Amino acid sequence: GLDGVTIVKTTRSAEKDDAGNKISTLNIKFLMNPGTGAEYLHYIKTAIKRLKDEQGDRILGVRITKIPEKIQQ
Repeated sequence: GLDGVTIVKTTRSAEKDDAGNKISTLNIKFLMNPGTGAEYLHYIKTAIKRLKDEQGDRILGVRITKIPEKIQQ
């Protein structure tokens, strides 16, 4: 797991691109301190790159496709 990440789920099955690289789309939910959004996104991207998938393959790149939004409870 990653510090501060409460839920990590795959939104689609892993696919392969034309070069044979696996592509996964993740939906992550996390708690962070107010005012540290940019720093925390950098932390998340770096931490994800250190993970390996179930076959032991490293993650080569991370792309943020949607800016995090605050959820009111």
